[in-house]
Amino acid sequence: MVNDFLRGLSYFDGVIKKNNQLWNMTRFTTLLEENNHTERIIDILKIDIEGSEYEAIPDMIYNGNLKNVRQISFETHNNTILSLEGYYSIYWLLTNNNFVCVASEDWPHLGCARKNEEGTYEIYCYVFTFINMKYAVK
Repeated sequence: MVNDFLRGLSYFDGVIKKNNQLWNMTRFTTLLEENNHTERIIDILKIDIEGSEYEAIPDMIYNGNLKNVRQISFETHNNTILSLEGYYSIYWLLTNNNFVCVASEDWPHLGCARKNEEGTYEIYCYVFTFINMKYAVK
């Protein structure tokens, strides 16, 4: 079963205003509770939350929300030094909570590349996939 939620994933429940638009934000904990998934095994969790990954994924880890997730894939936006630090923080948290990075790739879709001073394009979006070793085939 695939579930798609029309809410932003964040580290808090509430509303934010971004780009003159209101967004309903929800913690992953809340989504799990609302859908009676707190103990359910989730095979694949794919998130693309446009920069909120740096707060939302640590919140998921600190609250134990990923303990029943077999695989998590997420996009990062590494366009500033702060987002690089955020990615390394996520990487460290996941690897110290039984996850292993099994894939990474640049994501050259529209909006994730920009022209640099040399006139070539730099890609600053990347997709990472981690698996939970708790569920690895032995």
